[in-house]
Amino acid sequence: LRLMRCLIMHDQANDLRRLVRQAISTRDDTSSSRPKLIVVSGGKGGVGTSTIAVNLAIALVQRGSMTVLVDADTHGSDARILCRLEELYTVADVLSARRTVRESLQPGPGGLQVLPGAWSEGDISECSPRSQERLIGQLLDLGNRADCVVVDAGNSPIRLVKRLWQAADLIL
Repeated sequence: LRLMRCLIMHDQANDLRRLVRQAISTRDDTSSSRPKLIVVSGGKGGVGTSTIAVNLAIALVQRGSMTVLVDADTHGSDARILCRLEELYTVADVLSARRTVRESLQPGPGGLQVLPGAWSEGDISECSPRSQERLIGQLLDLGNRADCVVVDAGNSPIRLVKRLWQAADLIL
């Protein structure tokens, strides 16, 4: 059983490394000014989407990629907590047009830029299609500040998460 756990962990680690290499190397010439959008999502709570999203984003930074981490999980601001950040401005501020993505980014571990999540599900879950497009447009317009944008989408199939899935270059 212990050997099986080691093999499973080894496979998961290899898959994460493969995703990092793919995110860095698969940029085509037409998208060179736009960051690659990677959405991390889970089927249920507690499966580790925040942990995977944070570690993937940090791994991308360590490999030399300018990376932004976005916490769009409606069940809490776990990415912010894992990165040990204060809650100043959040994704809810961007969705409500109180702030832009660039104004809301906070410096995270190792040079990572983080857009923290909101604690109130209502702040994110009922946003309009126009708000969703504004957020996604601003994320994709970070070309000079980000090679990759990693989104912790949590496990709620709300409209925003579905729209992020549609806009994503990679979904994990």
